[in-house]
Amino acid sequence: IAHSKGGLETIYMIENLAMAEKIASVTTICTPYRGSSVANWVNGIPRPLHSLFVFCADAFYKILGDKSPDLRTALNQLNMRSEFDKEDMLRSCGIYWQSYSSRMNSPISDPVLSISYAISRHFERDFSDGMVSNKSARFADYKGDCLEESISHNEIVCYLTRPSKKKKVAGFYLELCNELAGKGF
Repeated sequence: IAHSKGGLETIYMIENLAMAEKIASVTTICTPYRGSSVANWVNGIPRPLHSLFVFCADAFYKILGDKSPDLRTALNQLNMRSEFDKEDMLRSCGIYWQSYSSRMNSPISDPVLSISYAISRHFERDFSDGMVSNKSARFADYKGDCLEESISHNEIVCYLTRPSKKKKVAGFYLELCNELAGKGF
């Protein structure tokens, strides 16, 4: 079970570390298979402002516990693309693959992601969790939004999540694990 860039790292493991035979199923949640319009927007701002933004964001995530944040590299890896070019390879490796998205209903749902939510909604005209559009998160057996209510990219991993939502998020993960166990995974 992988969230966000963790899904892309799973693909890296399969392609480059010969892990396909060790993986029975992959469930991705809000993985940007087709990139992120937020990354495109940030990569398009003038270089001095871009550098300041990256510095501030890395400092913020360092304060929150990330030992070596590297937003610049992540932004380059998340450039938008219309197609996901690894579908054939992943479909042929025999792994059960499913994906979920989530959505914020308004920018005030998660103040940390309010600006990126607005950018994503403006450029993609699709629902977004504040970082990844639902269109970008769709792959293989797409299950839809993981929760019916508004939930951000951060909240789905219980980061800055209100206690009432944490129970719903935990319920989603428990249900997901039970479903996978029921399928023999």
